[in-house]
Amino acid sequence: MTFLLIDEHNNHSYDFVPALSRNELIVVYPPSRGGKERQWLLGIFKCLRKSRSGDAIVFVFDFQAVLAWWICRILRIRRRFVCVNLMLDKKNTMRNRVVSAMYRKALPAGNFRSTVTSPEYGNWLNRQLGTNVGFTLLRDVFHSEYEVPAGAAESDVFCGGRNGRDWYLMAELAASMPDVSFTFVAPDSVAAKLKQCGSGNVRVYSNISETVFLGHMASSRLVCLPLCKQAPAGLIVMFQAAANHKPVLTSDTVTTSSYFAGGRGMILPRDAEKWRLAIKHCLDNQPEAAAMAEKMLDFCEKECSPGEFVRILDSLIDESTSV
Repeated sequence: MTFLLIDEHNNHSYDFVPALSRNELIVVYPPSRGGKERQWLLGIFKCLRKSRSGDAIVFVFDFQAVLAWWICRILRIRRRFVCVNLMLDKKNTMRNRVVSAMYRKALPAGNFRSTVTSPEYGNWLNRQLGTNVGFTLLRDVFHSEYEVPAGAAESDVFCGGRNGRDWYLMAELAASMPDVSFTFVAPDSVAAKLKQCGSGNVRVYSNISETVFLGHMASSRLVCLPLCKQAPAGLIVMFQAAANHKPVLTSDTVTTSSYFAGGRGMILPRDAEKWRLAIKHCLDNQPEAAAMAEKMLDFCEKECSPGEFVRILDSLIDESTSV
């Protein structure tokens, strides 16, 4: 039997998987009580109780998969593991070193299959961990439902999200480009500081719904996605921008390179002057910017569709072996 373990009780991002899979997937949600870490742990034990020796468990959260592998190793429980899209980053902290050691042991195991969202990230991760794992390429999922009607023009540049954004760079750009209007949707921890940058050319929002978030994006001309990490980040915003026909500028990372190749966007180093020139170029050359956006949309619809995601996932389930 095959189980699909969801990391949090209110996460419905993977509802499409059982409907499209040729495998009979038993979906397991963790109990709703407690914080994220408690739900991760309770979800693991709930799934282990439901499953039997040799069954496959698909994990949508990578750390939960690695943690479950270690629990099974210690308790001598036989399961097959399929981990969807690794997210490990490199940080100079004791916690990251401990977690990296856990991944280093689990990823090469014979009963552990894992995927990456870009080939370059998989190569980078092998270098960081000193491993030689043959990761499977599995793109994140693009949904056409991200498209919303565009309202009245609100700003020139939109930047939003929580994970891995380089807000310092965006603040510097807004302050140095007074003739360009910016809309930021940021976490509370940085929203107050962002409101202080610029000279009346910046709008800052936080704690808004996804619908409102998409409305702000759709009412802008360009999406900036500056990143401060190598691990996957910002891909949902990239999909949302593609669905709403917005060109995207992003940082040069091992994750973004394969998504933005072939003129599907602009990849930039962390150089404020180059970002300023790129923003101005896109705003001054709308046909060229629109062509980039359409290339990205075509790529997302073909390579990142729910059907393609499930097809590859089904193959991984078939290939996984028990030890």
